[in-house]
Amino acid sequence: MCSKTCIEFGKRVLSKKEVQDKRILEVGSKNVNGSLRDICMEFNPKEYIGIDIEEGEGVNRLCNVYELTEEFDADYFDIVICTEVLEHLSMWELAIKNMEDVLKVGGKILLTTRSFGFGKHDHPRDYWRFEVEDILKILKPYDILKIEKDTASSGVFCFAKIPLDMRGVYDYRDTLKIYSMLSEKRITMYDHLIEVI
Repeated sequence: MCSKTCIEFGKRVLSKKEVQDKRILEVGSKNVNGSLRDICMEFNPKEYIGIDIEEGEGVNRLCNVYELTEEFDADYFDIVICTEVLEHLSMWELAIKNMEDVLKVGGKILLTTRSFGFGKHDHPRDYWRFEVEDILKILKPYDILKIEKDTASSGVFCFAKIPLDMRGVYDYRDTLKIYSMLSEKRITMYDHLIEVI
């Protein structure tokens, strides 16, 4: 899924230099209201794989983000694209970790998500709201190439480079408090898991 402003952000950061001859994974690739696939395909990537939990336009493989490391080799992709998905993932930490594991060192992640003030939109569930400062904390070890607020709606757009092997370097996220749509306050992932059990 991808809004108009999300597509505009993608056009600004996904240049020919970034995409050509690269392996790209799109997480949550079912085209509901737009996609960055066409932008990438103009620049001839080596491979472009779209995964989602349900079939549809833009989906090459049915795969849950929590199973990425079972589906793909470590250090395989040059770019991971994850637009408008993170807020729908109950275990956002595990999702980020799995995306990191399939990214090469020096690879890049394009991440967009919704912030506080954006209405509830279950697809299939709606758990979180992330602010710019939250994404900066989540991606603390990364080189942030571009981060900005969505100019049309409450959200965050980020393009970042993974400068080191992130396997085993994600424990700091355990204490981060992110706004929960279920509890209507900022909570840790641990508190969230207790809440949903």
